[in-house]
Amino acid sequence: MSFSILLFLLVVQLVASYLKEISGRGIGMDLLGNLFFYGCLRVSALSAPIAVLAAGLMTFGALGENNELAAIKSSGISLWKMIMPLIVFFMFVTAIVLADTFYAIPWTNLKFYNLIYDIKRKKPDLAIKPGYFYGDIDGYVIRVSDNDPEKRLLYDIQIYNHTLGRGNTDIIMADSARMALVDSGRVMQMILYHGTRHEEYPPENGHLERYPYGRTYFDSLYYKFRLSGFDLNRTEERSFRHQITLPYNELATTVDSIRKEQLSSVVKNIEQMSRFTKIDSQTVKEKTSLNIDAFKFEAVNLIKLEPGDSLIDCIPDSSRSQVLNTALSNARGVQGYMEFLDRSRQNQLEQLAQYEYEYYQRWALPFSIIVFLFIGVSLGSIIRKGGLGMPSLISVVFFIVYYIVITYSKKMVKEMEIPPLPAAWMPVLIMAPLAVVSFYLALNDANVTTLTGWTSYIGKGFRYLKQKLKSSKKQKQ
Repeated sequence: MSFSILLFLLVVQLVASYLKEISGRGIGMDLLGNLFFYGCLRVSALSAPIAVLAAGLMTFGALGENNELAAIKSSGISLWKMIMPLIVFFMFVTAIVLADTFYAIPWTNLKFYNLIYDIKRKKPDLAIKPGYFYGDIDGYVIRVSDNDPEKRLLYDIQIYNHTLGRGNTDIIMADSARMALVDSGRVMQMILYHGTRHEEYPPENGHLERYPYGRTYFDSLYYKFRLSGFDLNRTEERSFRHQITLPYNELATTVDSIRKEQLSSVVKNIEQMSRFTKIDSQTVKEKTSLNIDAFKFEAVNLIKLEPGDSLIDCIPDSSRSQVLNTALSNARGVQGYMEFLDRSRQNQLEQLAQYEYEYYQRWALPFSIIVFLFIGVSLGSIIRKGGLGMPSLISVVFFIVYYIVITYSKKMVKEMEIPPLPAAWMPVLIMAPLAVVSFYLALNDANVTTLTGWTSYIGKGFRYLKQKLKSSKKQKQ
């Protein structure tokens, strides 16, 4: 039940974030159903840990509230023995979620973002509103003053034909018009009544001062518009290649290839700079193959100088100015090239960090289920409140913290502030100590829901520190 509720809320939030792109585009129920289905699979791994937390809180909270937990413990069954079947079961669930993050979710991301991209490219439904200029039909701008949806009539209509790319040189004005869609909505037919067509033609024989002009009066005029772009055209899925759309094996291969490409690009760039640095290319390959950071540029003495001599003094006076200008130009060129190489390397490092984060996160996300299981069981045993009240409130707080940590860690990886490995495991590393402490308190039947319980634990902490200080003083003596 917790999983279903959280899955529904997350899917609604996900689809609502794209509401602006999909609204008003005439999407059928089949496409909306596909969008919600892909959205459910996409957020399933994210909602699983919090669902386990909420289920543990409600289940063990209800057991404690009805004194069933005390009855089980009084019969000699500890909390640890009680949750062993749950641990085994949720290890099986973790394996399922792990397979989900490895293969199912990348496939879902590919389908979801491909569908969103195609929906964005689709033009909005044909909706000519009175008093507005409508320009979604390629090459035309239409304006009407009023309309009658029941009779499908438009009043005081103006059509600006821009298909020739010469501005407002072909304008049709009519008192009224009747509109209909044919050929499965691909063509719009319009019959205009009692109007005038104004046309301005190109100059005759190149004379710019002569612009032929024509005016045509009509009682009825048939016009046809092709509605290209109003259909949903599907894009090939292979054109979408991103770290979140790659299966686990392809992602691992891509990470390895990016690392090798980065190493080879460093060697190639240093070899290209060897004509300025005078560093042997074989030395570069040997050192960079072991460790890129261990490579250091070494100064090379091109001219042997005596102490107190200047390199400029070795240049003849007649060519000194030319040599200095050439050196300055070469130095500026090298500086610009080095800045370009630095930007390229930074882009490669950012790309590698994104792929590595996605690689490590696919392992970290499922294992958070076990952590949240211990938190939910422990807090439920301590609070002893079942139902949807207190457990729901605690679950919402944990979900907000969990989501903020995931978002913030991803942001820090993108900005190259922390490495991808600790960033991917950051939610687990933050929640694991809380799971250990809460489970310890639950095993010892700690009373932390009242002020007396907290004061007793604080007193125990002070007494423990006092004993440690006394023992340390005795050892010094």
